[in-house]
Amino acid sequence: MGPLESERFDYEGEMAVIIGKAGRRVSREAALAHVAGYACYNDGSIRDWQRHTSQFAPGKNFMATGGFGPWMVTTDEIADVGKQTIATRLNGVEVQAASSGLTGDAESTINTCCGLMNVSTDFHQSERNPTPRMSSSPLVT
Repeated sequence: MGPLESERFDYEGEMAVIIGKAGRRVSREAALAHVAGYACYNDGSIRDWQRHTSQFAPGKNFMATGGFGPWMVTTDEIADVGKQTIATRLNGVEVQAASSGLTGDAESTINTCCGLMNVSTDFHQSERNPTPRMSSSPLVT
């Protein structure tokens, strides 16, 4: 079950990059030093709201549509972040499987993405004990 305003709630298994050190206008070369680790993320998308404007933001940022975690893997626990497999299960059935999609130098790709994002938004340290939220959405693991 997705938001009441939508008939097209969809899922996308993603790898989240977790920021562990605050900063602003961090260079691309230094961005990875701000990453604490990685986690599974369900990028719950509201497909019908992605078409309301020329921007996808309304369909990607609906309240409580992104399932996160429940664990974080620190950067030193992954030998090659570019060689990870992501599987999405909906009510126990695998509905999506892919590699992390980072070819070549994965750390350079993450540095570039974080460096570009940090031009327009601040890095904030992730909360250590975020408040858990209940959801009536289908179970996605």
